[in-house]
Amino acid sequence: EGGSYHVEVSLTRASMFLQQLGRLTEAERLRMPGAMPAPEPNSFITRDSPYGELRVPAPLVSYSRTPARWDRPASPPGQDALAWVG
Repeated sequence: EGGSYHVEVSLTRASMFLQQLGRLTEAERLRMPGAMPAPEPNSFITRDSPYGELRVPAPLVSYSRTPARWDRPASPPGQDALAWVG
């Protein structure tokens, strides 16, 4: 009945939970209501990182003049010097 809520969640833990569920087989995926097609092969980017090779979703948007991209891979906390990246 109105009011507000303060919620603290871990997006990393939520991601780990989803990954632990595993992938659906093609037959399972097609039986789902509103089944979506499999992702396009170019909808992911593979990058080397301090964690090894990472496969991450490509940017969802495209711009007319500026290409959307991930410039830097994930890195452990504290690895980089404190500085503005420009």
